[in-house]
Amino acid sequence: MGDGGAVAGARTTGTPPQATFGYDRTVLAVARTVTSAARLLEVLPLIEQHHRVQAHYTIVPGSKFADNAESLLRQAQAKVVPWKQAIRTRYSLAVSASANGPLHLLRAPLLLIPHGAGHNKVLASGALSGLAREQLLHKGKVTPSAIALTHEDQLDTLARTCPEALDRAVVVGDPCHDRMRESVWARWRYRESLGAGGRQIVLVSSTWGKKSLLGRPLTELLDRLDRELPVDEYLVIMALHPNIWDFHSGRQLGKWAPTAALLPPHEAWQAAVIAADVVIGDHGSLGLYATAMGVPVLLGAFADEEIAAGTPMAELGELAPRLDGRPLRAQLADLVAWEGIARRTFDQSGVAASRLRDLMCRLLDVEPTGPAELPPLAPPVIDGARPSSYFVASRCSDDNVVELERFLNDPVSDLPQRHIAATPDAGSRSLQGAGVLLLPDGADAERWLAARPVCQTAGVITDPRSCVVWLRDGRRLRLTASGGPVELVPSAVHAWLANGRVAEELKRGLVVRAGNAEIAVEPW
Repeated sequence: MGDGGAVAGARTTGTPPQATFGYDRTVLAVARTVTSAARLLEVLPLIEQHHRVQAHYTIVPGSKFADNAESLLRQAQAKVVPWKQAIRTRYSLAVSASANGPLHLLRAPLLLIPHGAGHNKVLASGALSGLAREQLLHKGKVTPSAIALTHEDQLDTLARTCPEALDRAVVVGDPCHDRMRESVWARWRYRESLGAGGRQIVLVSSTWGKKSLLGRPLTELLDRLDRELPVDEYLVIMALHPNIWDFHSGRQLGKWAPTAALLPPHEAWQAAVIAADVVIGDHGSLGLYATAMGVPVLLGAFADEEIAAGTPMAELGELAPRLDGRPLRAQLADLVAWEGIARRTFDQSGVAASRLRDLMCRLLDVEPTGPAELPPLAPPVIDGARPSSYFVASRCSDDNVVELERFLNDPVSDLPQRHIAATPDAGSRSLQGAGVLLLPDGADAERWLAARPVCQTAGVITDPRSCVVWLRDGRRLRLTASGGPVELVPSAVHAWLANGRVAEELKRGLVVRAGNAEIAVEPW
């Protein structure tokens, strides 16, 4: 028990005559959804690098979230075989990241691995997903030859839920968690890739379904994020469960959430968790991974009825604060990190990859070769263009200081003045109401101002540290900026003049404060 006592030996298979490379073991990776396919692609390199092993991939039918699974596998250049062919072929080992589907049809010893942070959710029957009798038995016989667990506590759970399978259980830990721990050193690199600068990264995470964070009215959440979190202080990015992408499509998500900075639906979330300062999440696995990495979690939704009592996820639901109607910035500032739950979720930290690799080698009856290493996490990239317009709140003081806060929607801010700053790519409504135009180098500012009678100020960004500000009365101000983005300068000048000041006062310089940046503006 706990060491895979009933692990079956592998059947040796000869090398097909069409093969170029000699191998005598074949592994079948069995995906059911995009999520399980992504997990298989993450851990199968542990055995794919073995010179005696050839890996095939297949998709077990029956899931409503499998539309993009095959394209993900083919994008990874995996050899994909149809399910009907897979169940007619004898393999040395089959590995599945889901306990669902007719896995008993496979002609191979079967290894089950979890596709999330352990086993926390309940099935419609009330049984624990992944360790339920209905998933592990077929006609009274245990289907898997080995069941990989992430924590020793899950042995007690399996003893209650399906004691017949207990001698097939092996505690290996979670290679995904270990991979994240080994990548903590690259936090600065991931933040740089996301363009965080000195901003706090707020990672918004949603699992799928009506009880998820995005199961509530989408506009309600996006409205709060866009109106309450200034973009020069916070970088808000969203990591959505692959099932959301698969069912609704990326195109549709872009239409429903046009201001959202979306992470690609696969591995990017792991590096984003490492980069994040806080997570707003729900009962999806990302919250547990974030907690384990020391990132504070604020729960925007939590389906208690979908989570098994006594599991680490249930503990997260009990301990983590819940999003409420108080100002969002204040709630984020109050968050603290705690990692106690991680000790109940992830076991064998630091050796999970080698334990899982050794288990697969034992099932295949081959000797392990080389170190058990997983590929490093790639820097995350946000899917979507930069904002084309901002709602700007401002306040001027007597000592030539302008405070600015920029938002993606009509702001909730203590700063009293308001205007819209828009680029030429903004929508017509934003351009019609813009007080400030942000134009690229070489743009005809006079023509733009003539075409937009509401606009009072146009800023032509000539290089990363300088701009020319055109005023409605025809005057031009050549200004340099140091300490922050120059695109803030036209808004600062606009706010300064709208507050009753005169352009001549700008000769002695201006200080612009936005987020953590303090920008010194000087004429040139």
